[in-house]
Amino acid sequence: MSKPVKQRRHIGSFGCLLIVFCLPIVLLAVLAGVYVLWRNHMAKKVEAELAELREAGYPVCTADLDWYYEYPPKEKDCTQLWLDAFAVLNTPQYRADSEHLPIVGDVDAPIPRPGEPWGDLDKVEAFLAKYQPVLDRLHQAAEAGGAARYPLDCSDVMSGFDHVMRVYDATRILSCEASVHAFRYNWQDGLRSVRAILRLAASLERGPILLTQEIRFVCHGMGGQALSRLVTTPGVPDQLLHEIQEELQGIEFGPEMEKAMIGERALMVNMFRYPDALYDENPIAKVERVLPREDDQLKYLEFMKQLIAASRLRGAKRFNAGEKCAAEFNSSMNQVGSIIRVRYSCITRLLAGSQLFFTIVAKGEARPRTAATWIAVERFRRQHGRLPQNLAELVPEFIAKIPEDPFDGNPLRYVLRDGEPVVYSVGPNQTDDGGINAGYEYPLDDDRMWEDSRDDVVFPIPDPKPPTKDEGNESEKGGGGEAE
Repeated sequence: MSKPVKQRRHIGSFGCLLIVFCLPIVLLAVLAGVYVLWRNHMAKKVEAELAELREAGYPVCTADLDWYYEYPPKEKDCTQLWLDAFAVLNTPQYRADSEHLPIVGDVDAPIPRPGEPWGDLDKVEAFLAKYQPVLDRLHQAAEAGGAARYPLDCSDVMSGFDHVMRVYDATRILSCEASVHAFRYNWQDGLRSVRAILRLAASLERGPILLTQEIRFVCHGMGGQALSRLVTTPGVPDQLLHEIQEELQGIEFGPEMEKAMIGERALMVNMFRYPDALYDENPIAKVERVLPREDDQLKYLEFMKQLIAASRLRGAKRFNAGEKCAAEFNSSMNQVGSIIRVRYSCITRLLAGSQLFFTIVAKGEARPRTAATWIAVERFRRQHGRLPQNLAELVPEFIAKIPEDPFDGNPLRYVLRDGEPVVYSVGPNQTDDGGINAGYEYPLDDDRMWEDSRDDVVFPIPDPKPPTKDEGNESEKGGGGEAE
């Protein structure tokens, strides 16, 4: 074989090897280029979306929350009064004094009814006496209207909402005070404590993110428990019942729901930039943390538009729209493979709380409505010497109209249990379970507090020991606002 032929063969073999070696590199380079172009394209789409929101006057980052969080009128601003009281509640001494007491501490026990033994009563009253100056400040702020705009540190926005936990602590000591007043048959001062709880919760109504509104509803729930203990105490004067009913009928949840959802979006946009707070220290989370987030963020902004639109609605329409958004999101996630779903790890974590918010809001609306209607039933009984056959008998003398159930849009339900009236909403499952509810508000640091309970929302709030559904069916039950 001639030398030129051997050289050509050698060159051909080398060329084949070079192609085999270089082709994967070229393919990887092409894929990397496509990936970079795709990320740049998605990043531009995200920036365009945020620019559009900014142009419309919406907050799009945590720094924007400072101007978005509105101040109350100066003459009605009680912020400093609240903060003066909160300062004491955030001390080691207060935590030590309250730790082993019911309501304010970690003692998980129901408060006895008047006339029953209460082993901790002396300790609780001594505790309240020691912190009477704090209670005086809380009542002073409440009676001045209670409007507030709490300080916000936008450089560390999560710890910048520490005041929310102080509102919760203040609610607990007021609830403890109300319970002692109810136990002592001191109804007028008990009502004063409940009113202070409601005003304290309302001090969060301007809060610009979902957390502030969620804690607002938790505090309302604690106020509802204190109220339940108060109004079911024998001998409560008629005039006091009327005053409480009017107070409850004045509670409304409206535009602040949309406002908080918009603020939440701004807060979560920041989470996409600095997502470490979203992830645990496990191997899967470490992989998720380094994945590109532009597509994830774009999908988040898309679904938040739907949730914000839903939050503009009222009552059952709002709840149903929120449920529909949640179902559509879950369906869209189920349609992609588990590997692709990892790309949407941020949105999965961030939207969970936003979806649950619609249930929390509806429960927050149901509580004062059921309480006000129950009081109307009790006033009817006192005047007529019998319970109404249905809630329609209350109109218009004892209540202007039967309140709407915020979960299904129908009138609230009414049932007799052991001969006593229970007014209830069907709750998140939109099924009439006969007024069955576990009836227990867990402490805020207990994970069960945030479980999406599907029970009915009832008043009076029962003791923590829940009746079974079989027991509920044995009660005298009447759906559609009637009791037999």
